[in-house]
Amino acid sequence: MTREIQRCVGVSADGAYGPNTARAIMDKLGLTIKAKPVAPAGKTGMTITEDSLESIVSFECGGKAYFEKMYKRCSWPGGASGPTFGVGWDAGYNTSAKAMEVWEPIIGTARAKRIAAACGVKGTKAKAIYRNFRDFEISYEEAMQAFLADSVPRFARLTVKTFSDITNCHPVCQAGLLSMVFNRGNKVSGNRRRHMKAIQDNTTNENIIKQCEASKVIWPKFKGLLNRRDKEVKMMRSRANDRSPHISI
Repeated sequence: MTREIQRCVGVSADGAYGPNTARAIMDKLGLTIKAKPVAPAGKTGMTITEDSLESIVSFECGGKAYFEKMYKRCSWPGGASGPTFGVGWDAGYNTSAKAMEVWEPIIGTARAKRIAAACGVKGTKAKAIYRNFRDFEISYEEAMQAFLADSVPRFARLTVKTFSDITNCHPVCQAGLLSMVFNRGNKVSGNRRRHMKAIQDNTTNENIIKQCEASKVIWPKFKGLLNRRDKEVKMMRSRANDRSPHISI
């Protein structure tokens, strides 16, 4: 059935339902809102795979079914996070102007302004306000548009800026480090960032995997983060089995 749908919408009929297939179906049905990328024109030089991109989405929101159950409304991941929308779009670490730039083309002015009002709010203050968004929902399709148009290229640029040799690594390991930067940011200074610094000093497939796994010592009691690091390591170790199409970011 998946192959038949893929042939109908004009993508490679490989039987794997990925982002390209989803976007092609939406285009065919006339449901795609053309989100304008906020990134400057041009590529970052990074290459990942379709499967690894789907894995990052899964790390962030658990996939479509879980997203619709848990994340279609605003969430607060805890700690120093801010109110979070869509696929890991943390308003606490974005400006109101950025919120309008990213979300207005996708969800319209009125809804984008509500996200903009939550920007810059972090930690316990974010915990106090995120429940104000109980009536506010973002569909998985809208969330994916923002993720692909803004989050992926933005964090790819941060990754390349800090780990300049990453483009020489295997695409799945590039995705693994991109996932870490998406989750942790790109800072490399300080004791809690020593594993990121070690990757910067030696950006190779094996060292990215080694440091990703070693970094679990930072969060001994945070099961969610430990689970994410384990999944990133597993993904990178099984890179030889990922034969999905490559995506240039």
